[in-house]
Amino acid sequence: MLSALRALSRFLIFPNSSIRFARDATPRRVPAVSNKLTKRKEITVSRIQVNWKEIQLPPGSQPFYSYDGEVTKEFIAAAEYLTDRGFDVTNNNFWYSPSPVPALMNKRFIIPFFYKGVPVGYAARWIGNPPEGATKYARRNPPHNFVYGLDNQENKQIVIVTEGEIDAIITDGVAIGSNNCNADQAHIINALHKRIILLPDADKAGMKLVEQAIKYGWEVSFPDWTDCKDAGDAQVKYGRMATVRSIIDYAESNPVKIRILAKKYCR
Repeated sequence: MLSALRALSRFLIFPNSSIRFARDATPRRVPAVSNKLTKRKEITVSRIQVNWKEIQLPPGSQPFYSYDGEVTKEFIAAAEYLTDRGFDVTNNNFWYSPSPVPALMNKRFIIPFFYKGVPVGYAARWIGNPPEGATKYARRNPPHNFVYGLDNQENKQIVIVTEGEIDAIITDGVAIGSNNCNADQAHIINALHKRIILLPDADKAGMKLVEQAIKYGWEVSFPDWTDCKDAGDAQVKYGRMATVRSIIDYAESNPVKIRILAKKYCR
Protein backbone atom coordinates (compact mmCIF):
# COMPACT_ATOMS: atom_id res chain seq x y z
CA MET A 1 0.00 0.00 0.00
CA LEU A 2 2.81 2.41 0.88
CA SER A 3 4.17 2.38 -2.67
CA ALA A 4 0.75 3.27 -4.04
CA LEU A 5 0.41 6.13 -1.53
CA ARG A 6 3.80 7.45 -2.58
CA ALA A 7 2.76 7.26 -6.21
CA LEU A 8 -0.43 9.16 -5.42
CA SER A 9 1.41 11.80 -3.40
CA ARG A 10 1.96 13.96 -6.47
CA PHE A 11 -1.79 14.46 -6.65
CA LEU A 12 -2.39 15.03 -2.92
CA ILE A 13 -1.24 17.42 -0.18
CA PHE A 14 1.70 16.50 2.03
CA PRO A 15 2.59 19.17 4.64
CA ASN A 16 5.55 18.43 6.93
CA SER A 17 6.10 15.09 5.19
CA SER A 18 2.89 13.66 6.70
CA ILE A 19 -0.03 12.43 4.63
CA ARG A 20 -3.10 14.63 4.60
CA PHE A 21 -5.61 13.56 2.03
CA ALA A 22 -7.38 16.24 0.00
CA ARG A 23 -11.01 16.35 1.05
CA ASP A 24 -14.21 17.82 -0.33
CA ALA A 25 -17.56 18.38 1.34
CA THR A 26 -18.93 14.94 0.49
CA PRO A 27 -19.08 12.57 3.49
CA ARG A 28 -17.16 9.37 2.91
CA ARG A 29 -19.12 6.18 2.93
CA VAL A 30 -16.88 3.17 2.44
CA PRO A 31 -18.91 -0.02 2.24
CA ALA A 32 -17.40 -3.20 3.54
CA VAL A 33 -16.86 -5.43 0.52
CA SER A 34 -16.33 -9.12 1.06
CA ASN A 35 -14.00 -11.08 -1.18
CA LYS A 36 -16.60 -13.83 -1.26
CA LEU A 37 -19.97 -13.66 -2.93
CA THR A 38 -22.85 -13.49 -0.48
CA LYS A 39 -26.27 -15.00 -0.84
CA ARG A 40 -28.71 -13.37 -3.24
CA LYS A 41 -30.23 -10.22 -1.77
CA GLU A 42 -33.84 -9.32 -2.41
CA ILE A 43 -35.17 -5.94 -1.35
CA THR A 44 -38.63 -4.72 -2.29
CA VAL A 45 -39.26 -1.02 -2.97
CA SER A 46 -43.06 -0.88 -2.86
CA ARG A 47 -44.22 -2.72 -6.00
CA ILE A 48 -40.70 -3.04 -7.47
CA GLN A 49 -38.55 -5.99 -6.43
CA VAL A 50 -34.94 -4.88 -6.23
CA ASN A 51 -32.96 -8.04 -6.88
CA TRP A 52 -29.46 -7.04 -7.90
CA LYS A 53 -27.01 -9.90 -7.51
CA GLU A 54 -23.55 -9.40 -6.07
CA ILE A 55 -20.77 -9.81 -8.63
CA GLN A 56 -16.99 -10.11 -8.63
CA LEU A 57 -15.16 -6.98 -9.76
CA PRO A 58 -12.31 -7.42 -12.31
CA PRO A 59 -9.27 -9.34 -11.00
CA GLY A 60 -7.19 -7.50 -8.42
CA SER A 61 -9.57 -4.53 -8.17
CA GLN A 62 -8.89 -2.19 -5.26
CA PRO A 63 -9.64 1.42 -4.37
CA PHE A 64 -6.86 3.77 -5.43
CA TYR A 65 -6.18 4.85 -1.85
CA SER A 66 -5.54 1.30 -0.60
CA TYR A 67 -4.06 -0.23 -3.76
CA ASP A 68 -1.14 -2.51 -2.90
CA GLY A 69 -0.36 -3.89 -6.36
CA GLU A 70 2.42 -2.86 -8.72
CA VAL A 71 2.43 0.87 -9.37
CA THR A 72 2.54 0.97 -13.16
CA LYS A 73 2.45 3.86 -15.60
CA GLU A 74 -1.21 2.98 -16.25
CA PHE A 75 -2.01 3.31 -12.54
CA ILE A 76 -0.32 6.73 -12.46
CA ALA A 77 -2.10 7.80 -15.66
CA ALA A 78 -5.48 6.82 -14.19
CA ALA A 79 -4.86 8.75 -10.96
CA GLU A 80 -3.63 11.76 -12.91
CA TYR A 81 -6.63 11.69 -15.27
CA LEU A 82 -9.05 11.73 -12.34
CA THR A 83 -7.33 14.35 -10.21
CA ASP A 84 -6.82 16.67 -13.17
CA ARG A 85 -10.60 16.69 -13.48
CA GLY A 86 -11.19 17.52 -9.84
CA PHE A 87 -11.91 14.04 -8.46
CA ASP A 88 -10.69 12.74 -5.12
CA VAL A 89 -8.91 9.40 -5.51
CA THR A 90 -8.76 8.87 -1.74
CA ASN A 91 -12.38 7.73 -1.39
CA ASN A 92 -14.21 4.58 -2.44
CA ASN A 93 -15.67 5.83 -5.73
CA PHE A 94 -12.75 4.93 -7.99
CA TRP A 95 -10.94 1.60 -8.19
CA TYR A 96 -8.13 0.16 -10.30
CA SER A 97 -7.42 -3.32 -11.64
CA PRO A 98 -3.95 -4.35 -12.90
CA SER A 99 -5.47 -7.11 -15.03
CA PRO A 100 -5.50 -6.82 -18.85
CA VAL A 101 -8.71 -8.88 -18.89
CA PRO A 102 -11.47 -8.25 -19.46
CA ALA A 103 -11.36 -5.40 -21.99
CA LEU A 104 -7.80 -4.20 -21.21
CA MET A 105 -8.96 -3.33 -17.69
CA ASN A 106 -5.49 -2.13 -16.65
CA LYS A 107 -5.90 0.80 -19.04
CA ARG A 108 -9.11 1.93 -17.35
CA PHE A 109 -10.34 3.15 -13.99
CA ILE A 110 -13.31 1.38 -12.45
CA ILE A 111 -16.49 2.82 -10.94
CA PRO A 112 -18.04 0.01 -8.88
CA PHE A 113 -21.82 -0.09 -8.56
CA PHE A 114 -22.55 -0.69 -4.88
CA TYR A 115 -25.95 -1.49 -3.41
CA LYS A 116 -26.38 -2.29 0.27
CA GLY A 117 -22.58 -2.31 0.55
CA VAL A 118 -21.83 -4.96 -2.07
CA PRO A 119 -20.82 -4.62 -5.74
CA VAL A 120 -23.59 -5.41 -8.20
CA GLY A 121 -21.93 -4.09 -11.37
CA TYR A 122 -19.35 -1.62 -12.65
CA ALA A 123 -18.33 0.79 -15.38
CA ALA A 124 -14.69 0.92 -16.42
CA ARG A 125 -13.64 4.00 -18.39
CA TRP A 126 -10.66 4.13 -20.70
CA ILE A 127 -8.00 6.53 -19.46
CA GLY A 128 -8.29 9.37 -21.97
CA ASN A 129 -9.47 8.70 -25.52
CA PRO A 130 -9.62 5.01 -26.48
CA PRO A 131 -7.80 3.81 -29.60
CA GLU A 132 -9.72 2.60 -32.62
CA GLY A 133 -11.51 -0.63 -31.85
CA ALA A 134 -11.65 -0.08 -28.09
CA THR A 135 -14.76 1.11 -26.26
CA LYS A 136 -14.69 4.12 -23.96
CA TYR A 137 -16.64 2.18 -21.32
CA ALA A 138 -16.55 -1.50 -20.46
CA ARG A 139 -19.62 -2.21 -18.38
CA ARG A 140 -21.18 -4.98 -16.40
CA ASN A 141 -24.67 -3.73 -15.73
CA PRO A 142 -27.25 -4.99 -13.24
CA PRO A 143 -30.85 -5.46 -14.49
CA HIS A 144 -32.50 -2.68 -16.46
CA ASN A 145 -34.04 -1.02 -13.38
CA PHE A 146 -30.69 -0.32 -11.66
CA VAL A 147 -30.15 3.10 -10.08
CA TYR A 148 -26.57 4.01 -9.18
CA GLY A 149 -25.87 5.81 -5.89
CA LEU A 150 -28.88 4.78 -3.80
CA ASP A 151 -26.72 3.91 -0.79
CA ASN A 152 -25.79 7.58 -0.35
CA GLN A 153 -29.27 9.13 -0.35
CA GLU A 154 -30.71 8.21 3.04
CA ASN A 155 -29.89 11.48 4.81
CA LYS A 156 -30.45 13.78 1.84
CA GLN A 157 -33.23 16.31 1.38
CA ILE A 158 -32.44 16.74 -2.31
CA VAL A 159 -31.56 13.97 -4.77
CA ILE A 160 -29.96 15.00 -8.07
CA VAL A 161 -30.57 12.59 -10.96
CA THR A 162 -28.00 12.36 -13.76
CA GLU A 163 -27.48 10.20 -16.80
CA GLY A 164 -23.96 8.94 -16.04
CA GLU A 165 -22.24 7.64 -12.94
CA ILE A 166 -19.41 10.19 -13.02
CA ASP A 167 -21.91 13.05 -12.84
CA ALA A 168 -23.63 11.26 -9.94
CA ILE A 169 -20.30 11.09 -8.10
CA ILE A 170 -19.82 14.83 -8.56
CA THR A 171 -23.32 15.67 -7.31
CA ASP A 172 -23.44 12.84 -4.74
CA GLY A 173 -26.71 11.95 -6.45
CA VAL A 174 -28.03 9.01 -8.45
CA ALA A 175 -27.56 7.94 -12.06
CA ILE A 176 -29.87 6.01 -14.37
CA GLY A 177 -27.11 5.01 -16.81
CA SER A 178 -28.59 6.50 -20.00
CA ASN A 179 -30.88 9.23 -21.33
CA ASN A 180 -33.91 7.00 -20.73
CA CYS A 181 -35.42 6.59 -17.27
CA ASN A 182 -37.76 3.63 -17.26
CA ALA A 183 -40.81 3.41 -15.01
CA ASP A 184 -39.13 1.07 -12.52
CA GLN A 185 -36.16 3.41 -12.08
CA ALA A 186 -38.50 6.37 -11.60
CA HIS A 187 -40.50 4.46 -9.01
CA ILE A 188 -37.33 3.53 -7.08
CA ILE A 189 -36.17 7.16 -7.10
CA ASN A 190 -39.58 8.52 -6.09
CA ALA A 191 -39.75 5.96 -3.27
CA LEU A 192 -36.89 7.89 -1.62
CA HIS A 193 -39.48 10.60 -0.84
CA LYS A 194 -37.04 13.45 -1.47
CA ARG A 195 -37.00 16.56 -3.60
CA ILE A 196 -35.87 15.24 -6.99
CA ILE A 197 -33.93 17.39 -9.48
CA LEU A 198 -32.95 16.06 -12.91
CA LEU A 199 -29.76 17.34 -14.52
CA PRO A 200 -29.98 16.42 -18.23
CA ASP A 201 -26.96 16.47 -20.50
CA ALA A 202 -26.85 19.59 -22.67
CA ASP A 203 -27.47 17.75 -25.95
CA LYS A 204 -30.43 16.75 -28.11
CA ALA A 205 -30.66 13.36 -26.43
CA GLY A 206 -31.32 15.09 -23.12
CA MET A 207 -34.71 16.31 -24.33
CA LYS A 208 -36.20 12.82 -24.01
CA LEU A 209 -35.16 12.65 -20.37
CA VAL A 210 -36.61 16.11 -19.70
CA GLU A 211 -40.03 14.96 -20.90
CA GLN A 212 -39.78 11.90 -18.68
CA ALA A 213 -38.88 14.07 -15.69
CA ILE A 214 -42.02 16.17 -16.23
CA LYS A 215 -44.07 12.96 -16.37
CA TYR A 216 -42.53 11.71 -13.12
CA GLY A 217 -43.09 15.02 -11.32
CA TRP A 218 -39.43 16.01 -10.99
CA GLU A 219 -37.80 19.39 -11.18
CA VAL A 220 -35.29 19.95 -13.97
CA SER A 221 -32.14 22.04 -13.74
CA PHE A 222 -30.61 24.10 -16.55
CA PRO A 223 -27.46 25.65 -15.04
CA ASP A 224 -25.97 28.75 -16.65
CA TRP A 225 -22.72 27.03 -17.61
CA THR A 226 -20.58 28.11 -20.55
CA ASP A 227 -19.39 25.37 -22.93
CA CYS A 228 -20.24 22.56 -20.52
CA LYS A 229 -22.16 19.47 -21.63
CA ASP A 230 -22.53 17.95 -18.18
CA ALA A 231 -21.46 18.15 -14.54
CA GLY A 232 -18.04 16.67 -15.39
CA ASP A 233 -17.21 19.58 -17.68
CA ALA A 234 -18.59 22.05 -15.12
CA GLN A 235 -16.47 20.61 -12.31
CA VAL A 236 -13.30 21.17 -14.33
CA LYS A 237 -14.31 24.75 -15.09
CA TYR A 238 -16.02 25.89 -11.89
CA GLY A 239 -15.15 23.36 -9.17
CA ARG A 240 -17.36 20.81 -7.49
CA MET A 241 -19.12 22.95 -4.89
CA ALA A 242 -20.05 25.70 -7.36
CA THR A 243 -21.27 23.06 -9.82
CA VAL A 244 -23.61 21.43 -7.30
CA ARG A 245 -24.85 24.79 -6.00
CA SER A 246 -25.73 25.96 -9.49
CA ILE A 247 -27.68 22.77 -10.21
CA ILE A 248 -29.90 23.43 -7.21
CA ASP A 249 -30.18 27.18 -7.88
CA TYR A 250 -31.28 26.69 -11.50
CA ALA A 251 -33.88 23.99 -10.82
CA GLU A 252 -37.31 24.62 -12.36
CA SER A 253 -40.58 22.93 -11.41
CA ASN A 254 -43.09 24.50 -13.83
CA PRO A 255 -43.61 22.14 -16.82
CA VAL A 256 -44.17 24.99 -19.29
CA LYS A 257 -40.97 26.76 -18.22
CA ILE A 258 -39.09 23.46 -18.25
CA ARG A 259 -40.00 22.82 -21.88
CA ILE A 260 -39.05 26.37 -22.92
CA LEU A 261 -35.68 26.18 -21.17
CA ALA A 262 -35.02 22.68 -22.50
CA LYS A 263 -35.30 23.86 -26.10
CA LYS A 264 -32.35 26.21 -25.51
CA TYR A 265 -30.36 23.88 -23.25
CA CYS A 266 -30.76 20.47 -24.90
CA ARG A 267 -29.38 21.07 -28.39
